[in-house]
Amino acid sequence: MRTMRKCEWCHRRLKGYGQAEVCPRCQEKLERTLDRHLEPVNIPLTVKQAAIQLNRHPGHVRRVLEHPEKYPWRYYGITEAHKPGKEWRVFLTPLEHRKELEKQLTDICNGALNCMRLNAIFGLGPVLTPSDMRDLLECQITPLPRRKTPREREEQKERLRRDPDRYVDQFFAAIASFVEEKLNEMQLLRLKL
Repeated sequence: MRTMRKCEWCHRRLKGYGQAEVCPRCQEKLERTLDRHLEPVNIPLTVKQAAIQLNRHPGHVRRVLEHPEKYPWRYYGITEAHKPGKEWRVFLTPLEHRKELEKQLTDICNGALNCMRLNAIFGLGPVLTPSDMRDLLECQITPLPRRKTPREREEQKERLRRDPDRYVDQFFAAIASFVEEKLNEMQLLRLKL
């Protein structure tokens, strides 16, 4: 007598004696989710489905899964994977988390390039100092200021046109501490060398 087989995801009884391990309803849900390019967080994917999501060849995904020490899973967005039998079950990092992380890394990179350009403009050498890195990381934590409305921007431009000397003075007053700090850091770096 054969044992009653159940769906891996919803644990309902499977009708028929085919090779399927998932009921048609769950299979349809998975296909709809994959069609919309949403990444299922709690739904395990097969190697072929994970390859579609990661935009890689199934052989490469299988090689990544079999050699995590050589190919760290976090680089591929894989949170965990299990091999209950012959087939892998892969869990991927949600797409929105990856996009947010990529955005943060891009912002940090752009900020680092801007700091290096500022240093070069002021003749301080295109080097990132520890305080630059600290400032970049603090910028990632602090929330962005409110965006100005077009009317506020026009008013600001009008004030700039009326009294440019005041804004030049404010600009130099704002960067004076920055330049002084940079000069001190560069002097310390030269003394260490």
